[in-house]
Amino acid sequence: MNILFIQGVSRYGGAHRSLFVAMKLLKGKNFNPILVTSRENRLTEECKSENIKFYTFFIGMWRKVKSWPFFPITIYKLVKVIKKEKIDIIHCNTLWDTPYGLTLKLITGKPVITHLRGTHNRNLLKKYYVKHADTIIGVSQSTNKYLSDIEVKKVKIVYNPIENLEEKENISKKTTKTLIISIIGRIDPHKRQLDFIEKIFVKLSNIIKAKLYIVGAASKKDKHIENRIKEYEKLFRNKIIFTGEVKNVFEYYNLSDIIIISSDRSIMEGLPRVAIEAGISKKFVMATDSGGTKELIDRKTGIIVEDLNLLFEPLKEALINPKVRLTYGLNLNKRTNRICSQEKFLKEISKIYCSKKMHTSLEQS
Repeated sequence: MNILFIQGVSRYGGAHRSLFVAMKLLKGKNFNPILVTSRENRLTEECKSENIKFYTFFIGMWRKVKSWPFFPITIYKLVKVIKKEKIDIIHCNTLWDTPYGLTLKLITGKPVITHLRGTHNRNLLKKYYVKHADTIIGVSQSTNKYLSDIEVKKVKIVYNPIENLEEKENISKKTTKTLIISIIGRIDPHKRQLDFIEKIFVKLSNIIKAKLYIVGAASKKDKHIENRIKEYEKLFRNKIIFTGEVKNVFEYYNLSDIIIISSDRSIMEGLPRVAIEAGISKKFVMATDSGGTKELIDRKTGIIVEDLNLLFEPLKEALINPKVRLTYGLNLNKRTNRICSQEKFLKEISKIYCSKKMHTSLEQS
């Protein structure tokens, strides 16, 4: 079965990583994943490494006026790919890709799946026509929060799959006794890396010997945040380390004693990729309660608080208690392996692709 994955936004993030892991698992399991994205980038490099076929051409943001003149040629190219590759199902990797998939359905009759990777508000769900998809996949229970009754009937919850750590090469071992705290992910005002430095770490560094790693990079519009982090890196020499984008994030999980997920509650995470990666790395996680984060992180598997400002005291306690960190890390590892296993993912996604509903749509086309 040939599955066309549409991923318009090219800036690499958790959605891209989860997509690559999914395509890698699907390849050779009676499925042939084919990617269409806006330009060659880290995602296409990863596809090359696994011989996953991909096409690149401009796929603009659907609701941005500057993208409108390009819609006809983009749709034309997508239709050509569908015909050439004999596509059976169109899988939109994010909410933002859904209108393209639905337009292609009108032209080709192919069934459409839309993947909700965040807990989107009602207004966005309406604007991107989610109710018209044949099937909606949510990455956590929280993605259902603002769905209509019609949409809820179409939803299947499929947790993002874990990766095989044994496949990761050259993962450094921790050699220092200095406690290491890491925030991993793109630099973004809603991820609140800068707020963590200013509100938590500056105060913490005066009482406990610890290092803070900020792992990730900002988009052009958020470069001012990245620049401020670099200023703090100079000010707190050897205490704050900004890495920029890295290819092997697991090196930094391995070096870390504590992983922080500091997202603003307003961002409404679906289920942060960081929580899954920390889980398979057996790391202790402290997080803000955003979207589906609590489906992995709770009082048995980590520390979760209502707001970033409430992290200081529990973080201070955790830094001086290695047994607590170890226990939470092991508990999180067990839960992550249970709900995000590769076997579970393949079983659930295969059931969706091979469902009667999908085949009915295919027969009608």
